[in-house]
Amino acid sequence: MLLVPQCLRSRAFLMQFIEVLQEFGDVIPWLDPLRSLRYVTNTVHFRDRFLLSLGCKDESEIRPLQLVSSDRGHEYVGGVIHLAHSPEKFSDSVNQGINEQLTYEGYHYMSCLQVRVDQRNRGFGPDLLKRSLKTILNEHKKVWGVISNPKLIPWYRSLGGTIRSPLDNRDRLWILSWQNE
Repeated sequence: MLLVPQCLRSRAFLMQFIEVLQEFGDVIPWLDPLRSLRYVTNTVHFRDRFLLSLGCKDESEIRPLQLVSSDRGHEYVGGVIHLAHSPEKFSDSVNQGINEQLTYEGYHYMSCLQVRVDQRNRGFGPDLLKRSLKTILNEHKKVWGVISNPKLIPWYRSLGGTIRSPLDNRDRLWILSWQNE
């Protein structure tokens, strides 16, 4: 398996984005304004609307990472979206305060860890997370993300994540972080 960065205007990222919307479209609030992009066929238009929706200046602020097979076809297995800044807005004041503090401290943001349904339970999730974290932390030293399923909190902890949100919060989303020592 290979972990490869994608650009926003690639067909590969468009495919990843459709998978992300199918899995997280009803759970992750910042994806709401992006739903209509699943039908865009012009990749340049897709990139421009994606950046505009997230308030980003250019492509350098967003780096999709994909786990792909190592054969010539590079079959998509799963992915993560790495952003320089978080698009999250929380209802819970504690979560919003954590968001603002992490932004102030220079943490980057990672979202939408996703493995294709037919590729699950084969160890790709932990592999994808570990490789993505290594890539991001080597460059930026600090990263945070959000857990949308409380059953996954122990899994993220087992992979070195520090849970920062109270377990009982209005958003039903849990902030976690990692940093290089």
